[in-house]
Amino acid sequence: MPDSTPKKPSTRKAKPGGGGRGRPRGKGRVGEAAPAYGYPYGPAQRVDALARTLGSNRLARVLGVSESQPSRWRSGHETPSESHHRAIADLDHIMERLHLVFAPATAMVWLESFNYTLNARPIDALTQGRYADVLTAVEVADQGGFD
Repeated sequence: MPDSTPKKPSTRKAKPGGGGRGRPRGKGRVGEAAPAYGYPYGPAQRVDALARTLGSNRLARVLGVSESQPSRWRSGHETPSESHHRAIADLDHIMERLHLVFAPATAMVWLESFNYTLNARPIDALTQGRYADVLTAVEVADQGGFD
């Protein structure tokens, strides 16, 4: 017969930032890192947003992957490697910043146009992994620089 005695609530305090039993809290799907600083979505959602903005083929070109890879990431069937995860996060940040400076259609024109700060088209600089340089060029544009 089961014991019907009520159990006392635990008085043990939670460890800061920890989840007991060796498991970190905040984990999403398998292979997906916990969101940092309360970031509301992971790589699959970032890839989805980037693919809707840039187009899946252009996104694949910028990230240096096959044209079908963004679809596999978006569906959650595969997760990006750590280096691709970082590149996706960097690209997501650049696009967010770019959309604060330009309207979406103008942002796409800016990406495809020659930029004197970069001495290249921003989309080509992104393909070369020059994320910091592109972010600097976005900031120059935000300050009213014509490049």
